[in-house]
Amino acid sequence: MHSRYILTYPGIPGIKIYGVTLVRIAYGPIWSQVVSASTQEYMLLRRVLLTPEGVYLLRPDWSFLTGLVGRIKAAGIPVEGEPVFPDLSSGIYPDMLEGVTLRDYQLGGLELFAGVGRGTAAHATGAGKSEFLAAVMKLIGPPSLCVVDTTASAGQLAKRLQSRGIGSVRHVHGPNKRLTEHNVMVINTAINMLRRNTKNFQTFLRDLRLLSFDEVHHLGNAPTWQEIALSCSAHYRLGLSATPYDDEPSQADMLLDGLI
Repeated sequence: MHSRYILTYPGIPGIKIYGVTLVRIAYGPIWSQVVSASTQEYMLLRRVLLTPEGVYLLRPDWSFLTGLVGRIKAAGIPVEGEPVFPDLSSGIYPDMLEGVTLRDYQLGGLELFAGVGRGTAAHATGAGKSEFLAAVMKLIGPPSLCVVDTTASAGQLAKRLQSRGIGSVRHVHGPNKRLTEHNVMVINTAINMLRRNTKNFQTFLRDLRLLSFDEVHHLGNAPTWQEIALSCSAHYRLGLSATPYDDEPSQADMLLDGLI
């Protein structure tokens, strides 16, 4: 079973757009803001960013989670302005991938990620999530943080990354809270360090280049992972999952899009 890479978004059914002009957007790493739009465009945006549960993800100040711009474009609303992500696709070369063996579709996914800087890689179980994550970590460079759901999976992932040439990776847990270039951390540990407001963790999150979440679809509406994602200004964000998107995205899926 091949994996697929969800780096674009499905069209929004039931929306027809007639003669709209450009929506102008000012982008940020977490929040972006609509700075110019007609009344018609604003109403369309509200509808596009309405969850099936009836929650509007376009806030009263016209701001929205940056990752949701894909849904806006997929709905056919013309947008002016682009997120500032350097195109890293020219930096993918054999020496960079030393220690990592990517299948053809994984290499294609890496090239997509290098061009847009964000996305969710939907891998089938056993299809090489850690291989893909190692390649992304080598492409983006340190510092990085991968948040996982259990201590056992954190330890396993750290060992797999080490075997793929990420020698500086560290499983941060228990009394071992020292942060290094690449870090794998259970979500409970990450949220405890964040809420304790430790200076070294604040600095680490401020300087972070790559934030990733393993088994991201298991996180759902849990406020903990969202709190971490909202507290980190990393431009590069990656979700890893063996669970494909539903045809009708839920609010949890839309928040996942927005934050990752």
